[in-house]
Amino acid sequence: MAGWVLIQIAATIFPFFNIPSWGVRLVVGLVILGFPIAIILAWAFELTPEGVKRTDEVPEEQSITKTTGKKLNYTVIVVLALAVVVLSYKVFFSGKTSVATNKQIEQPRTDSLSVPAKSIAVLPFENLSEDKKNGYFADGMQDLILTKLADIGDLKVISRTSTLQFGSHPQNLKKIGRELGVATLLEGSVQKAGDQVLINVQLIDARTDQHLWAHSYQRVLENIFGVEGEVAETIAASLKAKLDPAEQARVASVPTRNPAAYDAYLRGVSLETNAADLSGINLEEVASHYEQAVKLDPNFALAWAHLSSVNSNISFSEINSQRLARAKTALERAVTLAPDAAATEIAKGDYAYYGHLDYTKALAAYRKALQISPNSAAALVNIGFVLRRQGQWQQAIDYMNRSLVLDPRNVNTLSNLGWSNASLRQYGQAEVLLRRALAISPGDQIIITQLAGLYQMKGNLAKAGKILASAQISPIFWETSYSTVITQALLTHHYEDAIHLAKVALATPNLSKLAEAVYYRRLGFAEQLTGDRKSAHNDYAQTAAIMNQILPSSNVKLPRFAPMIDLLAVAQAGLGEKDKALASARRAVTLQSPSRDAFQGPLTVLRLAMIEAQLGEKTQAIATLKRLLMMPPGSAVTCYITPAVLRLDPIWNPLRGDTAFQALLKKYPWKQEKDR
Repeated sequence: MAGWVLIQIAATIFPFFNIPSWGVRLVVGLVILGFPIAIILAWAFELTPEGVKRTDEVPEEQSITKTTGKKLNYTVIVVLALAVVVLSYKVFFSGKTSVATNKQIEQPRTDSLSVPAKSIAVLPFENLSEDKKNGYFADGMQDLILTKLADIGDLKVISRTSTLQFGSHPQNLKKIGRELGVATLLEGSVQKAGDQVLINVQLIDARTDQHLWAHSYQRVLENIFGVEGEVAETIAASLKAKLDPAEQARVASVPTRNPAAYDAYLRGVSLETNAADLSGINLEEVASHYEQAVKLDPNFALAWAHLSSVNSNISFSEINSQRLARAKTALERAVTLAPDAAATEIAKGDYAYYGHLDYTKALAAYRKALQISPNSAAALVNIGFVLRRQGQWQQAIDYMNRSLVLDPRNVNTLSNLGWSNASLRQYGQAEVLLRRALAISPGDQIIITQLAGLYQMKGNLAKAGKILASAQISPIFWETSYSTVITQALLTHHYEDAIHLAKVALATPNLSKLAEAVYYRRLGFAEQLTGDRKSAHNDYAQTAAIMNQILPSSNVKLPRFAPMIDLLAVAQAGLGEKDKALASARRAVTLQSPSRDAFQGPLTVLRLAMIEAQLGEKTQAIATLKRLLMMPPGSAVTCYITPAVLRLDPIWNPLRGDTAFQALLKKYPWKQEKDR
């Protein structure tokens, strides 16, 4: 008991005096070592007024063990009370708010003692060419060197996303090293004139700010291939990193010997990795550069792999079957040319995950990619995404956190990790992560609207409104951002504002057909709430027409079509086609059930409840809601049926007078959060 008290005191008090964690471990170790000795001594000896005597020498009537035991009990109680007081002070008064300050958000603490010596971040390469349009070439060279280094398991390599905003020659290298958790930094510059290329690199010790070495590589474009491998080998040798034969072969390999294909590939890489925020990547343009690269060199495996991944992503966001077919073709070429490359395995995972929602195949591919490239932050975070879909929440969060170690300034990972915490109703941690992402990328529309959405689900609509008012949200980002703006108008019962916002969105050029359908559906619902049934009917008809046009005549049994079928079901309900609407909604649940997809699957059940409510099926709608509310935290639906939203969302207006719904609200009470 005394040993346990000592451990609690050490764990609670030591951090106040900046005693390292090994101090606590030392106390635990000593207690464990001393425990059997204490037991033996306590059994064999007894403490008496005359001193310590053997137990068998003390007559029972003279024993004072009961008195001693009572005193020890009082001592233990006092010590425990002291520990509770200290722990309570630490929890409730030392940084009691769950929201980090800006300084904490921008600069997550990195213990210098935990920074491995064999660690490196490659800073953005400076473009010294007279033609500033050659900046893509410098970006591409940096990325290629990183790709080579990432394959070396004995190194810790920071991803390019996290070095993007530091510039080519930042002032405070020690601070950057601490923030990224690395011991060394690589600076570089590229000068391209005609077919002549000069690449300068220098390795710097981030802990001492000392230059370790510098090298120059002068090449003509016809002979530039392999420079990134030479740089990676030199870095590995300097950091005394050990390479196995497979790693040596991958580092020394040359992706292409076609200068024009190489140039097109570098343009695609620069565009794909150089976006300032989540919403700034033009995947169509990225794909066009990779297509040009493989057209110029049909044996360019790395370009084929990247092309496949980009097309898989486009097919997922736009439900585009043609893009998915192109992703498959590119993947087959990559597998033929480089079956053991990390990029090929990533492409396999992307095709299975984004194209078919086949989580088993996706997970196997991403895990193999991580084996090949141990520093692949992309493989780590994608494993997290798959595990989240499989309902393995803690493992999913662990992998996303591991990804952040290699890519600590990746706003996409921070965003997903934040939303994962929100799905688990860990709102404080979710806000910390989202604000950290926003500190890195202040204008990111997706992060801004996610933060607003977090306040919406808690019912703090005033705070949500302030956040949304601070940014101009584009209707182009219909699924991730602008819908949150319309939702704000609906939750605050400003239905005319919702109508205006939807009409503005529909007037936006270059909307995809799927985005148009979503906005027509939102417009129809807002008009329905104002009593304008004729306009609502017309807009629901537009939604249904677009969905019938988009949905393929075959292969609609694929899980990825569930959200589209749901959209059609909502339109059918708005048109009064009750049987069709319920059949469509139930088909969507079958395709993407919660048991198959723990993250997004419950959303199909939620939409079924919404449709049942709108069609007057009150008993069934409440039963479906109960089914959802009984699910443990850990799905996207957790964010959409919080106690606050159940009370505020007009979608549930048809149920408000029902006693069963009122009983449901009493079971899940809500205390309105004060604006702060």
